[in-house]
Order: sequence, then structure tokens, then C-alpha cells
Amino acid sequence: FPVTILKAAGGYDSNVRLAYDTSGEEIDESAVYHAQVSGELGLDIENAKSTLYARYWQQIVDANDDYDASIRQARWNYSRSTERSQLTFEFGALYDTTLTSEFESSGRSLSDIKDRHLFSGEITYRWNLTELDYVDAKLDGERVRYIDAQGTGLSDYDTQSWTAGYGRSISERTTVGTQVSYSKFDIPVVGTFYSGP
Repeated sequence: FPVTILKAAGGYDSNVRLAYDTSGEEIDESAVYHAQVSGELGLDIENAKSTLYARYWQQIVDANDDYDASIRQARWNYSRSTERSQLTFEFGALYDTTLTSEFESSGRSLSDIKDRHLFSGEITYRWNLTELDYVDAKLDGERVRYIDAQGTGLSDYDTQSWTAGYGRSISERTTVGTQVSYSKFDIPVVGTFYSGP
């Protein structure tokens, strides 16, 4: 049967760091309110397991909405195991706000809030060749996009990497093996960077 977990929380504090707004003028009040709601749905059937997780978080800064922030997150995980293999998927999406800094012509640093969209995925697989030998592989990637972040020092980027390996158990506590890997980091406005064997 599905297992459901729901949680909710809220709070209030006074943050001295928020006593000034982005223009440097003093604010009389710096009350910060925040609330969070999250939920998880899990399903376990024989040798397969699936989990769906979602979270929403909101921050409201009294008298200074420049610092209002939010997080909207969703993640799905699936795994399946047999006598000889294990397969796992995980995919996620995150919409949030991130704090950055801008510089005026005077050289003064100003804090600012920008929206960020992040998408990620990961796939892993392991195959047991014998009772002692196995091979495994992993592929993962991430895409990050900032909304209206020109001039802030924040850049959109994509990452991708994979690894493949072989291992052999030579005792209950010791495993030896070899592994190769490859990674790619791409900034659309700059270029692509690679690393690998």
C-alpha cells in the first residue's frame, strides 16, 4: 500500500541582516515570516520501490519585499532490484529564488533576489556477473537557468557526467576494481569544458 507523509511548519524571526534594503536605506522593521509544506508518497511492490517528494517553502520579509523568497521542489525516485542487477532512476525539478550581488558605478555592492530553475537527473545500473564480479555505470546531469540575471555574475549552465567500472570482491571487506569517467560543463555564453580519461 502507498505510504504518505505530510509535514507543515512555520516560524517568525527578526533578522538584523535585513535591516537595510537594497538601496542602503534603513528599515524600521525587519520581521521575517516563513512557512513550509512538504509531502512524500512511497510505493513498495516486491522488488521495486518508487518515491515522489514535493516541497513548498515561502519567506516574507516585512517592509522589504525585495527579500521575499520561495522554493518549489519536486523529486521522483525509482529503484528495482533482482538477484543479479540493481537499477535506480532519480529526477528532480527545483524553482527557487537565490540571493546575488550587483555593483553600482560607485562600487557599492547591492544584494538582489533572482529566480532560478534547476532540473536534474541520475541513472545508475549495476550488473553482477558472478558472485564476486560486477560492472556498474552511472549517468547524471543538471540544467540551471536564471531568470533576468544579466549583470549579476550568475550564468546559466549545463553539466553532464558518466562513469563506468568493474569490481571484484576478494574478501568480505575488500573490493578491487577500475573505473573510467567523463564530465562536461557548459556555460552557453562562455563555452564548454570537458574532463575525462
